[in-house]
Amino acid sequence: MNIWTGLLLLIAIWATPLRAVELRYKFKLHEKLKYRDSMALAVQNEGMGGSKSRWQYRAESRLVETVKQASDDSYTLEIETVENKSKFTGPDGNTNESEEKGKPERVNMTHRGRVTERKTLGPEDDKQSGMGYTTKLDEFAIIQQVFDGLTLPEGEVEPGATWSDKLTVDLTPDDKKVRTQVEVEAAAEFRRLVTVLGDVCAEIVTDFTVPLKTPKDKESVDLKLAIEGKIIGHMVTYFSVARGRAVVELGTIGVIGEMTMAPEGMGKTTMGGRMKFNLKTVLED
Repeated sequence: MNIWTGLLLLIAIWATPLRAVELRYKFKLHEKLKYRDSMALAVQNEGMGGSKSRWQYRAESRLVETVKQASDDSYTLEIETVENKSKFTGPDGNTNESEEKGKPERVNMTHRGRVTERKTLGPEDDKQSGMGYTTKLDEFAIIQQVFDGLTLPEGEVEPGATWSDKLTVDLTPDDKKVRTQVEVEAAAEFRRLVTVLGDVCAEIVTDFTVPLKTPKDKESVDLKLAIEGKIIGHMVTYFSVARGRAVVELGTIGVIGEMTMAPEGMGKTTMGGRMKFNLKTVLED
């Protein structure tokens, strides 16, 4: 079943007359925000000899964000997953279900939404990258960096306004020795004012593309490793003008990648993969 099936049963949208509005976050000290998250992920890998494998992952979770610090232009939030149910379906059709919640996080952000610091609370685990230990590329950490860098426009804006964020994204954030950075531009548009779940909201559409390339510490290794690909993101946010927060967020992310290895004296090996996932976040209060 498509993740968006039944979405219109959860949110009702009515067009609202055009007017200029200021878009900024507005949190109160000790306030708690409750969100419900959904994610559906599908991956197809192609290995040596044309072999293919597919797997899927689905998760439903509830998060509580507690405002620990609030000022005119910045906020500190602690984010905790209080409920999580996930299901992994492997290439062989076998499934594995989990209720693991993950560790809480502390986030510092500006009133325009840019995250200036994100910290895991508690001891950190050794992490293995999404595309494998060999490359140290981590698609999820890359996408999180883009999300953290997105901002709302300064001052009042009318529907039709556009803006962009130019970001420097590290493709290998877990590599403590070598950074592999790329420049990313995220383009946003304030499409219209609509009423969502009783709130007058700005409908904001954001698109971005992150180029994937060979990590710097792998450019000269004997494996002759080469990586090409990209991450493409499309986000729709319904942002409450009066309450200063996202009411609904919808996203579609696609990842296309190819890795080749040509060790000296051996033939060239090519492996590729495609990943697509849909995201939905709804404010519950």
